[in-house]
Amino acid sequence: IPNCWIVSLCDDNNIDGYKLLRLCPQEKLLKHHKYQWLYAPFIYGLATLNYATFRDLKMMVKYVANSKFKITAVFLLEFFLFKVLYYSYLFLIPIFVFGVDFKLILSFFLLGHFINGMFLALVFLIPHLTEDTSYPLPIEGTVNKNWAVHVINTTGDFATESKYMEWFVGGINLHVAHHLFPKVCHVHYKKLSPIIKLVSHKHGYVYREVPTFMGGLKSHFRLLKTLGKAA
Repeated sequence: IPNCWIVSLCDDNNIDGYKLLRLCPQEKLLKHHKYQWLYAPFIYGLATLNYATFRDLKMMVKYVANSKFKITAVFLLEFFLFKVLYYSYLFLIPIFVFGVDFKLILSFFLLGHFINGMFLALVFLIPHLTEDTSYPLPIEGTVNKNWAVHVINTTGDFATESKYMEWFVGGINLHVAHHLFPKVCHVHYKKLSPIIKLVSHKHGYVYREVPTFMGGLKSHFRLLKTLGKAA
C-alpha cells in the first residue's frame, strides 16, 4: 500500500482498495477506476466475507513479518478451531442436524455477509473518505506531524447529533474520539468529542464533521467519482 494512502487514512486497517478502488489521488489511475463509484458497493459488500476467509490470514502474516507477535502452537490451534466452529454452526449443523438445503444456507450466508459488509465498510469509510479528505504526504516515510494532529487532519465524525446512529454503530460515528482514545469506552465519546473539537479549533486545526450519514454517503461517492477521473 502506498505511504500516501496509509497516512491519509490514519493507518486504519479496516480500509483497503486492493487496486480495485482508487482511494488516494497519489495512487495510480487505472481504466476501471472510472466506474468505481458505480461498482464500489459490490466491493464493499465483500468486506466481512473477506475478513472471515482471507484477510485474517493476511494480517497474521503481516504482523509476524513486522515482529508484532510470534505464532505459537496454541495460537494456531485456537485459530483453526474457531474457523472450524464458525463454518460448522453456519453450514454443517444446519445441513446434518436440521436437514436444511445447502443452496438455501449458502444464499443466506452470502446475502448476510453482503449486507453486513457493505454497511460496515461505509461506516468506516465515511469518517476518512469524503470530499474534504486530507492527504498529508510523508517525507521519507514519516509524517511531519505528531500522531494526534495527524488524526485530526485525516479523520472526521458523521451524524453527531443522531442518538440512533450513535447507538446503532456503537459510537463509531464519533470517529475522531475513536482513534484518539481507543481504550476509552464508546459511551464517553459524546462528551469527549466537543472537547476535542474545542481544542482543535483553539490550535487552528479543522475538525471535520458531516451532519448526517446520508450526507457523508453522498460525499463519499462523489469523491470516488472524482478520484476515478484523470487530474
